Amino acid sequence: MPRRRLAVALLVEDPLGREIDGLRRGLGDGALERVSPHCTLVPPINVHTRDLDEVLQLLRDAAAATEGPLQLRLGRVATFAGDSPVAYLEVSGDLTGLRRLRAAVRRGPLERPDVHPFQPHVTVADELDPARLGAAIVSLERFSAPWTPAAVHLLEEGAPGPHRWNPIAWYALEAPALLGTGGHPVVLQVGQDPAVEELLGPLPPEHRQPVSAAARDEQGRLVAAVRSA
Repeated sequence: MPRRRLAVALLVEDPLGREIDGLRRGLGDGALERVSPHCTLVPPINVHTRDLDEVLQLLRDAAAATEGPLQLRLGRVATFAGDSPVAYLEVSGDLTGLRRLRAAVRRGPLERPDVHPFQPHVTVADELDPARLGAAIVSLERFSAPWTPAAVHLLEEGAPGPHRWNPIAWYALEAPALLGTGGHPVVLQVGQDPAVEELLGPLPPEHRQPVSAAARDEQGRLVAAVRSA
């Protein structure tokens, strides 16, 4: 059975994402070309292709249960120097909401034990020369920025896009709209859903981040969809 290499993360969107990428470039981050700046919720994990629908449902449910965008803040710079040569921006703010979201997606095919206690962070320098860690911490000690992630992303290694790891789906962190309770309840959820691409067909390559709204019945079946041009 074919497997897919997946991960779940909160991506740091532009313009803050561009600012952090500038920090990463200046520090010589070895992962700069592999993935956008992000806070990992589920590290890379192999998932059977047959389980992809269950994974997407997990993300839809987790996003729908989150009460709007998370109010977070990035900074100060810290390091995992005792374990690995990594410098990162600490994540603070609504950590209760962040941990709740993380727990909601680490289930079923995405369930895995923690190797280390969860430390919310956004990496700015991976594979850094240990001799430069101290200088990186000092140079960025005053960095601080509000961060309000509004979606949870499913990444896949080798998916089309500018990096090695690119999003194949994302869902807005908000309760879906209830369209009706007639014969069958139908809810509308905003995001980017592979099922919408199957229904409406693929977009040209220049449309990298389409926004879609998918209407589903109480069994989770897609009944209608619209997508940004």
